Amino acid sequence: CDTRPGLGLEFGSTSASTSTTKKTAVIGEQYEVLLQSAMEDQAQHYEGEISHLEAELAAEAVNMGQLSPLELKEVKGLERAIHEMRMRVDQMSRHLIDAQAEEVAHRAKNNVLQKGQGIAKQLLDKLREELEREKIEGEQQIEELELQVSDVTANIRMREQIVNNDNLREAHIFGTSGESHQPPKGKRKSTRR
Repeated sequence: CDTRPGLGLEFGSTSASTSTTKKTAVIGEQYEVLLQSAMEDQAQHYEGEISHLEAELAAEAVNMGQLSPLELKEVKGLERAIHEMRMRVDQMSRHLIDAQAEEVAHRAKNNVLQKGQGIAKQLLDKLREELEREKIEGEQQIEELELQVSDVTANIRMREQIVNNDNLREAHIFGTSGESHQPPKGKRKSTRR
């Protein structure tokens, strides 16, 4: 798992994401300042070396007529060294420009990733809300269906009992609808003997 700031997807709080973004920006700025400072120090160092060598060459050029072949060879070597140092300074300058361009590209990618992370978090939150709502609705529907099944099952059992029980089949079931019911007319047992 990549633990570098700003590269992993974080679905935590907004303040943690903002804090990470600020830290990433501060580290990037510090790196840029440090790199710029190092390159400027190197450029000043080499420019000082070049100036020092040029001064020596100028002083020796005045005395060129007095230079021995060995000294002339040394002057040529110094001129070659100056040329090489200038080329190194140019190369370092190009490297600095490339590094700065890379940093800009990385910052742009980081911004895109952070925006994508924010959008992903919003979508995830929305999906969680929808799933929770659907879960609650589903549970309510299940409860309603279970009640209906329970009612139907009780009704079926009662019907089976009525069908299987002769006394209940012959009985009249009176409801509580408010109608007055009279006892059924039928044979009465006589109390006379």
